[in-house]
Amino acid sequence: MEHVNISFSESLSQAAFSAISDKSVMIYPTRASADAARLEYQEHWALQDLLWISMQDFRDLLLCMPSPVLEDDKRLICLYQVLSEEDKEHFHLNGYADLVLWGTQLFQFCSELCDAGIPVLEFQEQAAQRNLNLRLWQEDNIRRISDILLRYRSFISSHGFSDRIFHEGSDAAQIPFNGYRIICVNQFYYSKLEKALLRQCEAAGNEVLLIYQGVAADQEHWETGLFDPAANWEGLKSKARIRLFDCESEQQQALSFIAMDVGECAILDSQFGKKAYSAYFDPNKLLVNEQLPICETHWYRFQRVFLEILQSLQDSPGYIPLRIIIKYFAHPQMLIPLCPEWTEQDFVAFERELYEQQNQELLYLDTDPARQFDNEESRLFHFAVSLNAVLQDIMRITGIGDLAELLSTSLAVERYSTAMERDNTDLLPKVWSAMANFSAIQDLGLISSWSELFEIPVWESLSCGWTT
Repeated sequence: MEHVNISFSESLSQAAFSAISDKSVMIYPTRASADAARLEYQEHWALQDLLWISMQDFRDLLLCMPSPVLEDDKRLICLYQVLSEEDKEHFHLNGYADLVLWGTQLFQFCSELCDAGIPVLEFQEQAAQRNLNLRLWQEDNIRRISDILLRYRSFISSHGFSDRIFHEGSDAAQIPFNGYRIICVNQFYYSKLEKALLRQCEAAGNEVLLIYQGVAADQEHWETGLFDPAANWEGLKSKARIRLFDCESEQQQALSFIAMDVGECAILDSQFGKKAYSAYFDPNKLLVNEQLPICETHWYRFQRVFLEILQSLQDSPGYIPLRIIIKYFAHPQMLIPLCPEWTEQDFVAFERELYEQQNQELLYLDTDPARQFDNEESRLFHFAVSLNAVLQDIMRITGIGDLAELLSTSLAVERYSTAMERDNTDLLPKVWSAMANFSAIQDLGLISSWSELFEIPVWESLSCGWTT
C-alpha cells in the first residue's frame, strides 16, 4: 500500500490521472467529485478499464447483501410498522412525521456502528461487556432500540428485503477486483470498515494507492495531520495575487465590485440568490446553480398552503377562512399559478376586492363561489373557482397513483415553481424521483394500507361541504 502526499503547487487531478493503469478503480470522497474527475479525464481516456466511484459506492459494491436493500422512505416506513405503542410513547413519536427525523438519526447511528466494526444486533451485548458506566435510562434506550432493530430485520426479511446496517462486516466482503490499481483521492478519513476493505482488496491481488493533498498522512494508522495554512502558502511555487477590500455592507461590496468591471469571474456565496445585493447584478450575465432545499421552494410552499386550507375545513366544512387567503394570496407571485392569464390590473383589482371583503367583515370564502358571488366578473370569484378546483382534485386522491397523476396536472411542479427554480435547480427531477421512490413502497407490498401510517385524509370528512 502506497501513500502519496502532494502540495498545493501540484495538480491533484494530474497526480491521480498519472497513477492510472490499464485496470484502475478511482475512489473519491463523494459521487459528485468522482463524476467531475471522470469528465475531466474523459478526453485523455485510452480505453483503459476504469471505474469512477465514491467511497460509499465502493463499500456498497463490496458488502453485498443476500436480498434487495431498502433505502430512504422504504426503510422508514418499515421501521414505523414494527414500533409498538409503548415504543412510540417512550420515544415521543406521535405519528409518522415524528418518526422521519428520529428514524433517520437511528439509521445514521447504526451506520456509524458498522463503520466502527460493531455489529448492530450485538450493540447491547458489547455495551454491557465494555463497562461503559451507563445510566439506567441509557441502558433502557439501548435495550428498546435493540428490540426494535430485531423486529425490523424480521419484518423486512419476511418481505424479501434486507438493510445494509445488517451486513456481516469486512470478513464477509466479496472482492470483485483482481490485478487492479485502486486509487483513493483526497480521502482524509478512513473508518475502521473502510480500512479493512482496502486491506482485503490488497490481499486479493490489487495495488492500493492513497493520495493526499496539502497534508501528510500517518502510513501506519492512515491519519492525516493538522492542516497548516501558513506552511502550505509558503510552499506554493507560484502564489496567487490576493487583494482585500474592506466594505461597510454587502450592498456597498456589490456596488464596488460592479464598478471594477472585472469581466468573467466567480462570486462565492452559497446564499447569493437569497441576498438583497443580488438584485444589483444583471440576471442575463449570471449562471446560478442554486442548491435549494425542496422545503424552501415555491412549489413546496403551495403544498403547505393547500394542506392548511384543507385542515381548516375540518372546523368549517364548506368555508375557507378569509384570513388564510389574505395571509398567502395577497401577492401576485402566489396568484400567478392559479390565475396565469391575469394582468397587472387584475392583480390590483383582486387585492382591492379582497380587502373590501375584509372591511365588510366577511370571514369565509364559500367552497361553491356561485353561492357567494353574484358577479362572475369578480376577480375574487375567478380566484375562488380556480383554488377550489385544485382543492377538489386533491380531495379525490385515494392512492399513490392519483397523487402521481396530479403531479402532472393540478399539482405540476412547473405550475407552482418560479423561473429561477425551473432554470437553476434540479427541483423537477428531484420531485419525480421522490414520487417514484414513494410509489415503489406500494408496488413492493411493504404496506397494506396507508391509513396505518397516516391519519384518515382530511377530505373524507368534508364531502358534505362541497358541490360537485
